[in-house]
This record gives sequence, C-alpha cells and structure tokens, in this order.
Amino acid sequence: MKKIISMGMVVLVLIAFTACSSTNASQSETEESPVEQTEGTGAGSIGIPDTFGEIKDIVGNEVTLLIIQNADEQEQVPGSGMKRGNMGEDVVREYTGEETTLLIPVGTPMVKRVQQSSTGETGTGTGPVEEEVSLSELVKGSILKIYYDDEDPEIIEKIMVQTSGR
Repeated sequence: MKKIISMGMVVLVLIAFTACSSTNASQSETEESPVEQTEGTGAGSIGIPDTFGEIKDIVGNEVTLLIIQNADEQEQVPGSGMKRGNMGEDVVREYTGEETTLLIPVGTPMVKRVQQSSTGETGTGTGPVEEEVSLSELVKGSILKIYYDDEDPEIIEKIMVQTSGR
C-alpha cells in the first residue's frame, strides 16, 4: 500500500513539474518571439515619430510633406482638427511652415491602424491592429508618421499612414 501511495505522489509531483515547465517554456517563447511595437519613445521606436507631416505632393515614391508639429506638443482644442484618443477632443494641427521631400525605398514597411474585427465572443477584441499599405494608396492630404532607424537615421524603419480628417 505504501508503494502505491509513494508512486502516486511521484506521479503527482512529475505532473506538477511538467505543467510548470511547459508554462515557463511558453512564457519564454513569448518573450523571445519578435513582437511588433505599437507604442514607444524616441527615434526609431514606434511612439513619437521622427517626422510627422501631411502629403503635399507625391510622384512615384517621392513624397513632399508639410511638416506638422508632433502630437505631444499640439494644443488640445475642441472643434476642427484631427481626432485622437484625447477623451473625444480634437487636436488642432500645428504646421511648422517647413516642407521636406523624401524617397520611400522599396520594401519600407507602411501600415495603417484599423479596428480589429471581433469574433462575437465577449472580451476577444484587442483593439486596433496594423494593416499594410501600398505606395499606390498614398494620396495628397494623408498624414505620414515617419520613424527612422536608431542605428542609422537615414534608414526609414516604418511609416504609419493616416487618412486625412479634412
């Protein structure tokens, strides 16, 4: 009888150990897998863009932008402007008066945020997701948020595209 109880205890300990190790393995796999950033700070990371502007002109992959003051520095004023997550308030675009022209290299990731469709189950929605945008979808009046690489500020890491709210 003692052997059966001892074997049962050993089996339970092994099952508990196996369950804990598989949980740790899945957590480490999650930590090691590349996760696309959606928020951050500084050049290169996805947060405050390095260049923020409205498309004035576009010819092929050459884009001329009217530079807009970064969103963190913009004044919140109810009324016209671009909607942001500021408790329903609009944000007025502050143009700096500067223009810049840039070439978008082939293969540069360009995305827009779209609302993720729900599966109908409660609590399954995770908010907006990023959807790829092609160069042909860029039009005058669209807003581009340009993020440059931390290591080489001449390499565009990512471009976020917003349709104009005007």
